[in-house]
Amino acid sequence: RDKPPDELVFAGQGEPLMRMRVLQEAAASLRDAQMLRMRVSTNGLVPSSNGASVARALESSGVSAVSVALATADAEQYIELMQPEQLRLTPVHSLELGLPDVTDFVRACVAAGLEVECNVVEAPGVDVEKARELALELGASFRPRSWHA
Repeated sequence: RDKPPDELVFAGQGEPLMRMRVLQEAAASLRDAQMLRMRVSTNGLVPSSNGASVARALESSGVSAVSVALATADAEQYIELMQPEQLRLTPVHSLELGLPDVTDFVRACVAAGLEVECNVVEAPGVDVEKARELALELGASFRPRSWHA
C-alpha cells in the first residue's frame, strides 16, 4: 500500500524563488490547512541585500526547509558550473550574482530558523570535501549527489 506523502517540495523546471509571491501564497494556504512539511529546492541565487528578507518570508509562509545547490566552494568554478544569468534591475543596470550571494542566502536561511541542506554534484574537478566544510561552516547540512558522465 502506498504511504501518503509527508513533504511537499517546491522545485522543478526553473527556479521557485523567481515566483516568490506565488510560492508564499501556496505555502501559506498549505500551512493554514496544516498539510505537509514544505521544502524549497533552490539555486540560492538571491542578492545578498535581499537574502534575509527572502528567508524570513519563506519561514513565515510555513516553509520549514531549504535545499540549496551550493555546487562548489570555489567562486570562479561556481560561475563556470552554474552559469548564472545577470539579474536585470533596470534597462541599463544588471547585477551579477555568484557564490557569495548563495552563501549569504544559506546563512540567512539558517538565521531565520529554516533547516538548510547544501548539495553538490560530485562532478570532475569539484572539491567535494571543501564544499562539505563550507556547508557545515554556514550552519547547513551537506549532501553530495553522484555524477553520471
